Amino acid sequence: MPDIRLIKTEADYEAAMAQIDEFFADLPEPGTPEGDRFELLTVLVARYEEEHYPIPKADPVDLLRFAIEAPEH
Repeated sequence: MPDIRLIKTEADYEAAMAQIDEFFADLPEPGTPEGDRFELLTVLVARYEEEHYPIPKADPVDLLRFAIEAPEH
């Protein structure tokens, strides 16, 4: 597996996501080297996403209104 490094570019992000996806086929046990690697990758991805893909704050009333008015599927 490639070395873990800070995620600074979209290419770094995609590479980290690919590594995380590999773990979902067989989730590693926490506390093992693979488990630590999985945890570290998810922390780095979350940090990158918070900076580059922030979720905007929403007014609770607007959220409720949207939920009420949204068509049912």
